Amino acid sequence: MKKNYLLGLIVLGLISLSVYSTYAMFTASVETNDIVSLRASTLPTESEIVEYERLTIKSKEKKVIEYTVNNNTNNSLYYGVWYEMINPSSINEDIVIGKSEDTTSDTLGQLTTGSNVKVLFVIENKSSFNIVVNIGVGYSETSSLNLPTNRNLITEVYKEGVLATEYIISLVSSNPDTMNNDDPDGNVRYMGADPNNYVLFNNELWRIIGVFDVASTYNGPTEKRLKIIRDEPIGNYSRDNKPAGTGSSTSSYGSNDWTDSALMEVLNNGAYWNRTSGTCPSGMNGATISCDFSSIGLTEEA
Repeated sequence: MKKNYLLGLIVLGLISLSVYSTYAMFTASVETNDIVSLRASTLPTESEIVEYERLTIKSKEKKVIEYTVNNNTNNSLYYGVWYEMINPSSINEDIVIGKSEDTTSDTLGQLTTGSNVKVLFVIENKSSFNIVVNIGVGYSETSSLNLPTNRNLITEVYKEGVLATEYIISLVSSNPDTMNNDDPDGNVRYMGADPNNYVLFNNELWRIIGVFDVASTYNGPTEKRLKIIRDEPIGNYSRDNKPAGTGSSTSSYGSNDWTDSALMEVLNNGAYWNRTSGTCPSGMNGATISCDFSSIGLTEEA
């Protein structure tokens, strides 16, 4: 009985170890030749597989990294290339991590089953010390990747030593004729009858409103964010019109909570976000109208 009991414990331990290892390989894999594969329908067979890879960037070194992200599953997947600072524990002004201007695909996007994309991103260490950073790929069947707070998506464009947002901020700040920093919070805003504050975004004309200090989490540290607005409207829709008692709605006109609004869903997860046609809120009591964003919705690059 004791021998059988001991054998049972060993078998159980091996099963537990197998389940844990399977889960670790089930999430994502980074192969030794910098090819990143997303595999959720079958287990990968490569011998050296980890969820991420750890890179050391030497002092004054700039490293350009190419990943091929494959979707070998039976479903469409959203993916995002992320970084995690190990040493130092957080990013600073001497460390620049961004996607390359030369990349043909975005570091954040959607892959249909059996498809792949190649992405280029840059890590530059301008400090006098070596840095250590983890690089990996997150994925999900929804656009919300739900990464841990210490893992940050690589979304901004690298422009020779700075990120694109910082580059534009410097252009704004160096043009005193068209900006004003008399905002109560010290934010920089464009002003004037016709300021030259146009940028190309989503293959369309957008205008810079200003540069604002925004907290990424409630009461968290702030960082500079560039706020832009489309030069032309996309249509005439209700902000929210859920029937009374639906969500946080208390009237037939809908909710005052943007995070719970019908239009937020259209813009951030629906037809506009996916560049398709669909329905949009209109009027009251849950009424909708057809809306087509197949030509003006967000491109994959945007």
